[in-house]
Amino acid sequence: MGARSAKVSPRDESRQLLRDADEAVEARRDQDPSVLAALALPEVREAVHLMFHSLAEGRAVRVEVDDAADYSPQKAADALGVSRKLVNKLIATGELQAFALPGSSHKKIPASEVARLRAEREAMRAGIDRIVDDLVDAGAEY
Repeated sequence: MGARSAKVSPRDESRQLLRDADEAVEARRDQDPSVLAALALPEVREAVHLMFHSLAEGRAVRVEVDDAADYSPQKAADALGVSRKLVNKLIATGELQAFALPGSSHKKIPASEVARLRAEREAMRAGIDRIVDDLVDAGAEY
C-alpha cells in the first residue's frame, strides 16, 4: 500500500506559510530592515495571514496598494512602540513627516514615514547590539 498523506487544514497550512514567511524575512534582516519593519506592523501581519489563509483554501487573492494609508499620531506611536508625545516631538522637529487635515489641527502621518522610522530604529538597535557584543567579546564589562 502507498503512504497516506495527512490532510492539512487550510488554517494549519496558512499558519505554516506565515511561519515560512517569517523565517524568510528574518533571514534577510540585515539586508533590508525596511521590509522587516513593514512586516512587523500589526496591520501588515494580519493582511498577510488573511492572504495566506485564503490561498490555502483555494480562493483567489487580489492585492491593492493604498498609498494614501495614513496614521494618527496615536496609531503611529503604537506601531513604533513609543509614546504619542514622542511622535508629536518627532513631527515638531521634522524627523517624522506629517500633514494637517484640511480645516483641522489634527495631523496624519503617511504609512511610508512610519515604516521608514521603524526601519531606522531597527537598524540603530542592531548597530548598538553589535557594538555591545564586540565590547563583551573583547572582555569589557558593563
